[in-house]
Amino acid sequence: MAIVWRRSWRAAPTRCSVTVRPEERFAVELDTFGTHGGPGSFESDRLRQEDLMLVDVGMTRVTDRRLAREPRQVIARVAGLLEKRRRELRLGEHG
Repeated sequence: MAIVWRRSWRAAPTRCSVTVRPEERFAVELDTFGTHGGPGSFESDRLRQEDLMLVDVGMTRVTDRRLAREPRQVIARVAGLLEKRRRELRLGEHG
């Protein structure tokens, strides 16, 4: 599977949304219970994550329930993960 850089991706209204920051090689997936209607979609999520890992893209998943319940905490955690990714990339440039 080839990785296509996009600012956001949506397969269908009930599916997940993935936002990728190409310059920081980091992706955030908004995951919902409706996304996993069966084992196939669950498996394809794992394959997509592995594909991203193979091209050195960091990734995290956020559930819609968590985002609705605690948006500030989710945003803070994603910001922390993105900052961690930035540090890793800076270290890689000098390593």
